[in-house]
Order: sequence, then structure tokens, then C-alpha cells
Amino acid sequence: MVKNGVDDVIVYKFLKKIEKRTSHGLTPNQIKNLITQLMSELVPVEKDYFSSINSKVLALVGPTGVGKTTTIAKIAANLSLKLKKSVALITVDNFRIGAVEQLRTYAEIVDIPLRVASTPAELEHIIYECRDYEYIFVDSMGRSQFDDDQIGDLMKFLEVSPLIKVALVLSMSSNHSEMMDTYDRYAKLLPEYLIFTKLDETRYFGPLVNLPIKKKTPLMLLSKGQNVPDDMELPDGKKIAGMILNEIPALWSDK
Repeated sequence: MVKNGVDDVIVYKFLKKIEKRTSHGLTPNQIKNLITQLMSELVPVEKDYFSSINSKVLALVGPTGVGKTTTIAKIAANLSLKLKKSVALITVDNFRIGAVEQLRTYAEIVDIPLRVASTPAELEHIIYECRDYEYIFVDSMGRSQFDDDQIGDLMKFLEVSPLIKVALVLSMSSNHSEMMDTYDRYAKLLPEYLIFTKLDETRYFGPLVNLPIKKKTPLMLLSKGQNVPDDMELPDGKKIAGMILNEIPALWSDK
């Protein structure tokens, strides 16, 4: 767990929990199942994001380059194409060159309306106009987590409607300490969910455990790769446990 970047305190508490549940006579396979089950219960997971964001406005926020636009495209395409839901997209990212065009391309392919809001007042008006859609997503401008003024500007957009729920998007290719610092700097936006991207660019999955537990914010989605609408999955506690524990095969093998 430590090698995977899981926080030392979380590891210690987890091992004490295991210690209380184990007894003499357990086979290695039984120990494996017990540890996997307890770890799967450890990570807070949003069990049904379809219901949690229905009739809400989900805004994806996070640093530049973490994959917010691609992630929104994946979610919207899955809801529209696979589940036949009505979806609307809004972008407030009219500062980054090509950002609107990228999302517009995705929207046209999936046949989903895209609106651009240049001011908080425009965003409020567009949300009202899209009120009949089952799902509404807002793609925000990527901002440096070290620029408090820019994050403050984004907050003005997110405050225009009580329907707006915030998901913080973080890249697994980032330094683990920086992820924690990024969360703290975006905390003023009151993120209710975590989305991790670029799982295919790391072999150390500790942040999938650390941030949800320490920040009391559930995992909503996991993403890897650039394929839309694929390369996205709902988080599964047992699968995350397997990713964390896969390097101790000597214990796992029954003898």
C-alpha cells in the first residue's frame, strides 16, 4: 500500500482493522478475500452518478491539461448514445485557444447542443433555457491551481445557480502531493465529487484511496485514454483494491 502511495496513517488504520478481523487458521486465499473486501469498503464511491446528477448541472473543474473536456465528452456521449438521455453542454472556457472548437466537435458528432457562456449572467440564463434537459454539463476553463484570482473568477460562474454541482478532475499522471495541494486550492469551489483521469499513465494508485478518504469526497468516475465514449468507467471498490494490492502474489498463492 505504501509503495502505491497510500497515506501512512490510512495504511496503519487499515492494518489495525485487518488485525482485528483475522485469526489463526485462515488460508492465504481467505486472507486475500478479507483484505480485498475491507479495502473495497474503505474508498468512498458515488454508487449511482446517473441519479446523483440527474436534473442537476455538473461542472467539471480542475487544472489545465487534466482532461476535463474529453471527460465531459465521454460522459455526455455515454448518456446520449447508450442510455438515450437528453443532454446539454455548456462551456465557459472561451479563453483557451481551440477549447470551444474541441467540445463543439464532440457535440456535433453526438448531436448534443452546445452553448457558450462568456459571463456568469449568461451562464445563469443558459441554465434556465436548458432546464428541460435531463443532464447538463459545464466545461470550465483550465486554471493554474496556484492562481487564486483565476479560481475566484471561476467561482463567480459556479455561484449563479443552486443546481450546479462541482466535480474536481485530477490527473493520475500528476505528483501525488500536488494532487492534495490542488484539492486544497480548489476547495473553495466546494467539490462534491472526484474524477481521476489518465489512469493509464501511472502504476501507483494511492491517490484513489487518499483523496476520497482524507477529503471526504467520493469518487465519481475514472478515465483513461482518449477514446470517446469509451475509456471511462464507474469506480469499483474491489477493482481499486486489486490495483493497490496486485504486487504481493506470494501472500495470495495458496500452498
